[in-house]
Order: sequence, then C-alpha cells, then structure tokens
Amino acid sequence: MSSAPELRSLIDWIDGQLPEDQAAAVASAVAAGDHRTTATVRWLQGFVRTARAVPMHEPPPILRQRLSQDFEAWLAARAALERRPRIVPMTLIFDSRSDRELVGVRAATDDTAVHLAFRSDEADLMLDLFPQSDGRLRCEGQVLLADVDAASVFEATIEGPGFASRTVDGDVHGGFTIADVRTGATVLRASNGEVTVVAPLDLA
Repeated sequence: MSSAPELRSLIDWIDGQLPEDQAAAVASAVAAGDHRTTATVRWLQGFVRTARAVPMHEPPPILRQRLSQDFEAWLAARAALERRPRIVPMTLIFDSRSDRELVGVRAATDDTAVHLAFRSDEADLMLDLFPQSDGRLRCEGQVLLADVDAASVFEATIEGPGFASRTVDGDVHGGFTIADVRTGATVLRASNGEVTVVAPLDLA
C-alpha cells in the first residue's frame, strides 16, 4: 500500500477480520508507516487489550427497565419539542388605567404601575408593568393554566415595532419577569412548549 491505511482497515486488521492478502498489505504499510500510523496502531492495540480484559455483564432487569423508561421519556420530550405549540389568544378583562376603582386592590401604594388581566378558556394572565427611570417598563407576569398538570411557563416575549424583549426564567408557578420593555409594545407571548398564550398590549 502506497499510503497509510485507513482507520477502519487498521481496526479490522488488529481484529483479524481482513482477508489474507489485505492483511498482508496493511501489515506492510504499518511496518513502513510514519510515526502517526505507528502511534495509531499502538493506541488501537492497547484499547483492544483493555476491552478484552474488562468483563461484560448483562445489566440487572431493574436497570434495563429504568434505562428503557428514561429513553422513552427522552423520545417523548424530543417529539414534544418538535411540535409547534398550540396558540391561545387572550382577552383583556381588566386594565387599571380605565378601571380606577379597582387599582387599590393590587397597587395601593403604587399609582404609576399598570395592571392588566387577560383570560381565555385555557389560561389566565396577569401583568404588572412598572415605569423605570429610563422611560421603559419592567413587566412582572404570571400565567395560570387551567390544566393544573400542565408544564409551567418557562419563556415569555414582549414585542413591538423593531424590538423584542425575552426571558426564559419562568418559575414553577408560571411567573416571569421581563426587565426591558418599551412603551410601544404590542403583544406578549408566553409559552411552556405546548401552549403559547398571546395577549395584545397597548402601552403607549
């Protein structure tokens, strides 16, 4: 052989899986090979010796069962990630800017905050928006899903013309915070990977 043997050929040669003529050609190439080929052969030979020296045992049935369950759970999770979340439009049912008489229920000490509440058949959404010194807003929200067994929200995005602010720090109670919200925001989306609630915003 005029060039160094391929790795597959070296492995088959060490395992004795090559026909006699090919094995002779590989052996000749190894004998005449460069330092890299020699080092590769030595490493493969050491690996084979180690692998043969380590006893292989059939795993106990309970371990096989757990591994099978973990694998099935992984497949289900991957399939869920590949599915597009179901879109759930939200309807505004409360706006503290227009329902002044109810503001004190949630913001007795902060008249500058805006409190919004949305509803759908599948979820409720509550938002508290606090003005910041730079003219932007901090949003603290919570999604309450009707299905108590559903995964909690882990991602939320507020968008407007030319910008989007996103967080992936949703907690187990469906709460989230987005620190940098512009007053031109027009929509909020919050998702747990299966359901995405979509709420219209008017923060001008």
